[in-house]
Amino acid sequence: TSAEAKREILELFPGDGEPFDTPKPERLLARIVEVGSDPGDIVLDPYAGSGTTAAVAAKLGRRWVTVEASEGARTLVHSRLVRVIEGRAPTGIPSTYLGGGFRFCRVISEG
Repeated sequence: TSAEAKREILELFPGDGEPFDTPKPERLLARIVEVGSDPGDIVLDPYAGSGTTAAVAAKLGRRWVTVEASEGARTLVHSRLVRVIEGRAPTGIPSTYLGGGFRFCRVISEG
């Protein structure tokens, strides 16, 4: 439920308020990722939001590409994925794979 997802976000980012009105719970996205991919596959999420899809993909041993145009990319997504990679993600589904890494790129539009 959205309530479950909001609890996950608030636990990950205490004191930051609720960054999104309709976050998705990791359990829901885990089911979608498991049905639609195998370990090692690439999962694409073009609207990262708080990074739940990428976090779940990493926890399930999938590679991932995600995009977020808001400041949340740095403040939420980046810090959440660092925690997942380091095994310090206290909420959501358990990690079946630890380690790895990612590149954080900022694209600047000219014009």
